[in-house]
Amino acid sequence: MEKIAWAPKINPALIWQLYQNDARGTVDEVLVEAVGFTLFQRCRSIWLVTRREVECPRCGMVFKLRENGIWRLQAGSQICPKPGCGWRTTAEQWHASWQHRDLLGSAAMQAIGTCLNDYPQAKSTRERMLCIDQLIHSFHKYFIREACLSAIICGEFCF
Repeated sequence: MEKIAWAPKINPALIWQLYQNDARGTVDEVLVEAVGFTLFQRCRSIWLVTRREVECPRCGMVFKLRENGIWRLQAGSQICPKPGCGWRTTAEQWHASWQHRDLLGSAAMQAIGTCLNDYPQAKSTRERMLCIDQLIHSFHKYFIREACLSAIICGEFCF
């Protein structure tokens, strides 16, 4: 059976290198793309978990877990709604897939939504760097007390 997968946190050394390059006035396009894509994927995972959604590991369709009632009390399996897919999960399996992974981000949904909207539209390296900087800044400025920054960055910066 295919398991639910979520994007990992980004290594803080990559962000450090990105900002060191920026301070020197140098641009490493590959690094900007790697950091930006990793942050985008992590934000997408947080977005899905917080909205009680899951991406089917078999066909890629995103669907919402049952709306009615408390999700933890939902009995039985939920089947991917894409015709012919047949993949299924339970509330317990879904919860276990993200538990203890800092993927619940209610306080950060505005910043995450902005990243999910803006990053795919960023065409130049400069635009991508701006998206990265805005995301990091919004987490740092507004959400540091909520430990939201640790939801996207792993390592020594995690609380």
